[in-house]
Amino acid sequence: MGRINTEKYLPVKVGRGRKGYNPKKMLNTVLFAYMNQIYSLRQIEKAIKTDIRFMYLMEEEELPGS
Repeated sequence: MGRINTEKYLPVKVGRGRKGYNPKKMLNTVLFAYMNQIYSLRQIEKAIKTDIRFMYLMEEEELPGS
């Protein structure tokens, strides 16, 4: 993933509201989840909170409600 230029696919929007997540981290995490046959967003969220591999991909970024 490091060699792919994701900037043209993942535009960063500046706006109001809560601070957003890093889109590149989210893309890496979702693709890794799909690779591991995890398709549910709730299961992905649970994996980010409990699985060390997902924590590494998200660089231990806090999820809302944690």
